[in-house]
Amino acid sequence: MTDSARISRTMNCSPKYLLIKNVHDGIVAPTEATDIVHVRGDYRYHHYLCDHFQDVGWGCGYRVLQTLCSWIDSESAPPSIPEMVGILNGMESEAETWNRDNSRTPWIGSYEGFLILDHVYDVRVLYLCVRHFKISRIEGP
Repeated sequence: MTDSARISRTMNCSPKYLLIKNVHDGIVAPTEATDIVHVRGDYRYHHYLCDHFQDVGWGCGYRVLQTLCSWIDSESAPPSIPEMVGILNGMESEAETWNRDNSRTPWIGSYEGFLILDHVYDVRVLYLCVRHFKISRIEGP
């Protein structure tokens, strides 16, 4: 992909920085692929340091969550990392496993991400722990 094509796919999410929109566009699937699943709709790819916030080495969970948030609401900027930490710190009773030690930057996992999605976008997530399962093909509509 040329630089001009990549620049034309960027979306100004904030006056501070530009992000690549729909980073998966233009990727050719392998010919041996039998099942291909990809996102429908627009999203902005958030990556380390994309907003000049130092998160190298620990920010992957936040960046994945910001990318997902941009797909849910493509018109608004997703919560910043400090905003997400503040949301989680305010949910101490719900996020019992959340690390509340403010002396270091906490990691987040899928559970904390689900709490943020619910809080910010009112997206209800069902979180199930499954010990044994059988993989079966689920046919969609």
